[in-house]
Amino acid sequence: MRAGGAANQIKEIDALTDAIRSANDPPKTLEELQAPVGTKSQSGYHDHHIAEEGAARDAGYPESLIQGRDNRARIPVLKHIEITRYYATKVEQDDGTRMSPRDKLKDADFETRREFGPGILRKYGVLK
Repeated sequence: MRAGGAANQIKEIDALTDAIRSANDPPKTLEELQAPVGTKSQSGYHDHHIAEEGAARDAGYPESLIQGRDNRARIPVLKHIEITRYYATKVEQDDGTRMSPRDKLKDADFETRREFGPGILRKYGVLK
């Protein structure tokens, strides 16, 4: 085994354990989710953009709005992966077309995007 191999495996196992542990967190208030934003990252958690970062950037919104503290929340990494997948998954609309939430919000203003996000955090058991 090469030098550092075992140490790297231990780090990966620890990160996986932290991800599983955080996935079992009970829902929190938005204030509780936003409180750690801007502090040192925590294993098992990602900083999530309530109004999607890439989509908002593509729409031309300023970084100050996208990266603003009120648009970010620290959530369990596995929940973050699920939410990101949800935004990309095409679902049937009332008119029979298939569209992802990301595509549906494409022409929405920032506030509409920002208002949509907490509902998704609730849907995935992150937000009370």
